[in-house]
Amino acid sequence: KSTCHFCKEAINELQLLFNNYNITDNLNIVNIEDLSNSDEIQNYLSCISEINTVPNIFINKRSIGGCSDLLNLKENGAKWLNR
Repeated sequence: KSTCHFCKEAINELQLLFNNYNITDNLNIVNIEDLSNSDEIQNYLSCISEINTVPNIFINKRSIGGCSDLLNLKENGAKWLNR
């Protein structure tokens, strides 16, 4: 969500990680507040990830959690980026 500080921080961190690790895959950021069915989408994401807040970050089709989870992964060397 555009007003969420954690969403903005997560986007910035992901962009930095993609640049630092020379990842050429697309970084897809979906701002659900722009979608007419945003409540349905957030409910669905909550069901499949057990996270009911934003940001809800998915990498390789797997939820890694929110912004604090992303920062923890970054602190641990971002080993999750290895394919």
